[in-house]
Amino acid sequence: RIMENNWKLPKKFMKKWTKALRSGNYDQGTGTLLDDGHFCCLGVACDVVGVPYDQISGEYIYEKFTEHGIPDPLVGGADVNLLVKQLSEMNDGTNSNREQHDFNTIADWIDKNIKPS
Repeated sequence: RIMENNWKLPKKFMKKWTKALRSGNYDQGTGTLLDDGHFCCLGVACDVVGVPYDQISGEYIYEKFTEHGIPDPLVGGADVNLLVKQLSEMNDGTNSNREQHDFNTIADWIDKNIKPS
């Protein structure tokens, strides 16, 4: 079940991110932002704003990435950030129905559920 929220992201960032997710240029991975060339959808967000590869690691986006252009609503772990939780669960298949969503489906969800600002 998808929770209703008033999530907003900058329009230019959203366009770049969803275009990258749909591009086919990223291999999808789970559990971490980037591991051995495989990205989580949030890792793709880091890449499109220019966060250096050697800094894209771990399970969530760090506050320091905002200096590269990561919007505040994507900062923090799934335990404290409902948007990150939703995206992580879709990407990793850890939601209640254990269904992993591909990047195209995640991009469609972003377009439908996050308002451009």
